[in-house]
Amino acid sequence: MPALGHMNMMSPPPMRHRDNPHTQTVDEIYEFPLKKGGSDYPCKGHINALGTPEGKPVATWAAGSAQTFT
Repeated sequence: MPALGHMNMMSPPPMRHRDNPHTQTVDEIYEFPLKKGGSDYPCKGHINALGTPEGKPVATWAAGSAQTFT
């Protein structure tokens, strides 16, 4: 039996998430269920934030170090 799931990454916060300190334009879709077809998938279009102040990293880790995602 198939299952559909949805998750919200909280830490480190993704681009345009309200908890990201660099966010200038909050994408509220992070807080709603997704459509079955994926047309409202949260990360669509956020790649254009890379290289701008809004796309700055929120975490920096040493290669090979253990990290926790929430």
